[in-house]
Amino acid sequence: MSVDKAAEYAVKAHEGQFRKNSKTPYSAHPQRVSYATRQFLKGHELEQFGVIVAWLHDTLEDDPNTTIEILVKEFSRAVARNVFFLTDPPRYTGSRMERKDEVCRKMKVAPMIARIVKCCDVLDNLRDVEVLEPDFRELYIKEKAQLYEALAEGLDEAEEPEEAAIKTLGKRIKELTSEPKPLDLSAFNPK
Repeated sequence: MSVDKAAEYAVKAHEGQFRKNSKTPYSAHPQRVSYATRQFLKGHELEQFGVIVAWLHDTLEDDPNTTIEILVKEFSRAVARNVFFLTDPPRYTGSRMERKDEVCRKMKVAPMIARIVKCCDVLDNLRDVEVLEPDFRELYIKEKAQLYEALAEGLDEAEEPEEAAIKTLGKRIKELTSEPKPLDLSAFNPK
């Protein structure tokens, strides 16, 4: 199981796909999420595993040729399980609100690596928030705040010594979602 193999798989799976309202190849997104995940897990024994999951996090959702079985065969059961937790329900199932509620429910019970990757994923997605229509942008940011609350649930109660970073993440997410001031998204918009 290697990061290079995951990167190659993700680039191929997202071939021909582009970011919303953009000419940026979609594969730039898992690359940035992988980088952020690597920075968060730097030096931790799960760093490589987390980066692999980050590269693959949207493949089940966006590539009709990717299945859980393929991810198990090509990577591992643990990678496939984490990618499953990071996969949104299909658009044809329920309303948008029902699908977003399902994502929040999944994140509350997701493995720690999936939660870390999801945090990095959402932060990267917020980089593109300015291209969204104003009404949808407001809804999107509200959904992401609810998701961060779900991600934070139980994280500050982690008991394993190696989960100290997870405790810190949980506390920071709670701080971010409880602050009454508006979100400052300038850090997500590269100049």
